[in-house]
Amino acid sequence: MRRVAVVVAHPDDESYPFAGTLARLADLGVEVHVVCATRGEGGWDLTGEGRTGAALAEARARELARSCEVLGAAPPRFLDMPDGGVEIVPERLQAALAPIEPDVLFTLGHDGAYGHVDHLAVTAMVGAVAGGRPVLHAVFPPGLFEPFRRKMKRFAPAALGLPDDAPLGSRLFDLEVDIRPVQQRKLDSVAAHRTQVQGGEPRRFLFDGLLDAVLDVERFRYATESRIADF
Repeated sequence: MRRVAVVVAHPDDESYPFAGTLARLADLGVEVHVVCATRGEGGWDLTGEGRTGAALAEARARELARSCEVLGAAPPRFLDMPDGGVEIVPERLQAALAPIEPDVLFTLGHDGAYGHVDHLAVTAMVGAVAGGRPVLHAVFPPGLFEPFRRKMKRFAPAALGLPDDAPLGSRLFDLEVDIRPVQQRKLDSVAAHRTQVQGGEPRRFLFDGLLDAVLDVERFRYATESRIADF
């Protein structure tokens, strides 16, 4: 395994599911890349500085670049799709991946963590361009994201793309990565996303308890028949 790419929808989606694994791979000499479908302009600014639209997109792109630096990854690549309107256009993703030639692809699973429509679209695109390469889907503990899904249903229902009773998370996984040696880098990766972290405290990212649940191990399931050696 020489090169890997994690493909995500928004700046910060590389951090909470994948940061520890990416840091460990980088430490092993693997070339790590992040491809992000959007620049996150449809999100919020929790710094109190009031950024929206293009200003928020610029800030979040810088934050993703900083997160990649913390993890030992290459500078991020963007597909520049609209936040909240990611379309399944495999050709766009394939063009971004072609110069990288990754051996392995990482992305969120078919639950989209909490069912976000952009997450689901990215997962579909990754499946369409895999081409026989191993694809690893992030797996979270069952129900971890339920409180956040309920919050999204109340405040941003259009962002959800799964039925209300669709299960989130799973006890089933194929690969478990011990990330305790790189815990601080995962926290620093999350903290790099200043506009998304309440009070600058990474453990408050998205909702209290999320980071504590994914700070010791990161788990994945294969979406393909191809496999990689454990590391």
